[in-house]
Amino acid sequence: MYLQRLRVEQGALANDSARVSRVETQNGDVVEIQPGAVVISRAGLDSSRFVGAHMGSPEVVQGAPPIVLGKDGTICAALGDVARFQSLRR
Repeated sequence: MYLQRLRVEQGALANDSARVSRVETQNGDVVEIQPGAVVISRAGLDSSRFVGAHMGSPEVVQGAPPIVLGKDGTICAALGDVARFQSLRR
């Protein structure tokens, strides 16, 4: 979470993790936040679905690495820096 806070202080675009539906990283990873699960995929590879998982920080921040945590708090994935994200519509 330190890297996310640091990037926000430097003026990076951020949004509440609960309001984000899709994250794309600089490494080409795509994270889809679905009700009750997180799906991680990359072009040409099989996707991984983590039931009960969630984003590991309160904010998704452009330029900082997202962490996906399992329902028991274990790290499911640590990915490359966020290139862009898509927010849910209100």
